[in-house]
Amino acid sequence: MQAPRLFVSILLLVVCLHAKALMVGDKAPDFTLKNLKESPVNFMQANKGRYVLIHFWSPSTVKSRERHSLYNKLALTYKDKQLGKGAGLTVISVCLEQLKESWEMAVVKDGLSDVENVWDKNGLYSQIAKQYQLMKLPADFLVSPTGTIIMIDPTESALQTKLNELQKDVPKPTDLLAKLLYGNPKDMKPLVHQKVFLISGTDTIKVAETDDYGDFEFRQVVVQGTELAVGKTSEISDQDALYLAKQNGLIVSKFNRSASGFNYKVLDKDVAKLAEIGEEDPGMKLDVFSKSKDKEMLIVENVYYATGDFKVSEKTATLLNKIAETMKANPALKLNVTSHTDAKGEDASNKELSLKRAKAVQEYLVSKGVDKAKVSATGMGESKTLNRCKNDVSCSEKEHELNRRTEFKFVK
Repeated sequence: MQAPRLFVSILLLVVCLHAKALMVGDKAPDFTLKNLKESPVNFMQANKGRYVLIHFWSPSTVKSRERHSLYNKLALTYKDKQLGKGAGLTVISVCLEQLKESWEMAVVKDGLSDVENVWDKNGLYSQIAKQYQLMKLPADFLVSPTGTIIMIDPTESALQTKLNELQKDVPKPTDLLAKLLYGNPKDMKPLVHQKVFLISGTDTIKVAETDDYGDFEFRQVVVQGTELAVGKTSEISDQDALYLAKQNGLIVSKFNRSASGFNYKVLDKDVAKLAEIGEEDPGMKLDVFSKSKDKEMLIVENVYYATGDFKVSEKTATLLNKIAETMKANPALKLNVTSHTDAKGEDASNKELSLKRAKAVQEYLVSKGVDKAKVSATGMGESKTLNRCKNDVSCSEKEHELNRRTEFKFVK
C-alpha cells in the first residue's frame, strides 16, 4: 500500500515543480464541481461580490479536518456580514477523495452544514489540484471579491484577524451631490432634467434627475465600486463632452462616451472633491505660514456681505482679528486683499463694490493696529469668475456664491 502512495506523491511533486506556484496577489483559478445534491457549484459565481475561503482536504487526513468546526462557524457568522467591499464570506470545502461515500460520511460527522461542500473524485490527480499547485493537504486560500488571492494557508488567528479587519473596513454611506455640465471648457451648459443612474455591476442602485441647473443628488449611498451612467441625449453633440462638477460649478471629472450614452467610474478622490468640506482653518494656516520658510501664501475665503453692502460682518471680523495679530507679531509680512463679486449686476458697479469691500477689510486691519503701508486693497469685480457664470448666464445660488470671495495674499 505504501508504494502507490509514494508514487502519487513523487508524481505530484514533479508536476508542481514544473509549474509556477500560486502566490498572494495572483488570480484564483476558476473551477466547477458538484455538491452533495449533484448540482454544479462554480467558484466565480460564488466569488461574485463576496470573499471566498477555499478549503482543500481529504477525509483520510486527520489534519485536514481539524478546522472543520471553525470553518463551519465562520461560514455561518460571516455569511451576510459586510466585509470591506464584499457582501459576506462563502466557504467552499473541496474534498479530494476517490470514494464518494468517505466524503459524504466526513461531511456529516464533522458538521459541515453551513459551507458549500463539493467533491472531486480524482483526488490529487484532479485538474483543480494542478491549478492550485497542491503539494499537501489541507490547503486554504482566502480570495477577495475581485478574485485575487489575499491569504494562503493562514493560521487560525491570522484568518480571524483578517476577517475582523475587513469587518471594520466596511465602506460607509455618503451623500453624493453633483452637477452635470456639457460642452467644452470655454462654453459650459447644465444638462437639465436628465436621469442619472447609480450602478453597481449590472444592478441599478438608485436613479436621480438633474434640476434646472444640472444638479442632482444621491443621499446615503455606498459609492465604492459604482458607476454613474447617463443615457444618450440630442443636447450633447459629438464634439461636446459631459463633465461631472461640484454644485458650485467647479469641474471634477469627465464622463466616458459609450454606445448607450456616458459612463463615469466613481473614484474615492472625486467623491472627496464633491463633498462640501470646508477649507483648512485659515487661522491655523496663518500660524503655520508665519513659522515656515515659505515666502508666499494665499487664503481664499467666502467673505459674506449683505447684497450691495461692504461692511465687515462679525463672522469675517474673527478671521481679520487673527490676521491682525499675526501681522503685528511679524512686521515683515505684507498683505494684498483682493475682493471678487459674482456676475449679477452691472460690471462697473461690481468693480466699485469689490474695491469698497477690499478697502473695508484694509481699514478694519488698520483699526486693529496693522501698519496701513503693509496692506493693499484691490477690487476685481466680476472679471475673474471661477466657473461658467458670466453675464447673462443663468446660474444657481451655489455657483454665484463661489465667485463672491476675498483673497488674502501674504508675502514675507
